[in-house]
Amino acid sequence: RDAELYHEHSSRPGAPVPHARLAQNGRSVSTLDLCGKGGFSLLTGIVGEDTWREAAAAAEKAAGVPIAVHVIGPGQEYDDPYGDWIRLRETQESGALLVRPDLIVGFRADAASTTATDDLIAALRQILALS
Repeated sequence: RDAELYHEHSSRPGAPVPHARLAQNGRSVSTLDLCGKGGFSLLTGIVGEDTWREAAAAAEKAAGVPIAVHVIGPGQEYDDPYGDWIRLRETQESGALLVRPDLIVGFRADAASTTATDDLIAALRQILALS
């Protein structure tokens, strides 16, 4: 499709978090509903849940700001029944997106790694100009 005529969704840092239809307890919600609200949000899949919850807790402590972690997938509070999020997230199931309070992606990790905590802390410190 012509990029001049159609919006191209992206999850790269600096882009608005992509809108994807999700389900929560049988009702439709958007990824935009999970983020913002004056705080940082971390979106990940089932495979990355433990790694990114630990990384978010460490980043909260290091930067002094709360991070809401949202796991998206089957059997979680937020499900992706239409596969919208899978197509738009541009990460693996273990990857994560850190979304700033203004709904802009601030950090993206393709997959969870042994450096996930350090990477998230460094990204958050840079976003907040704490470095």
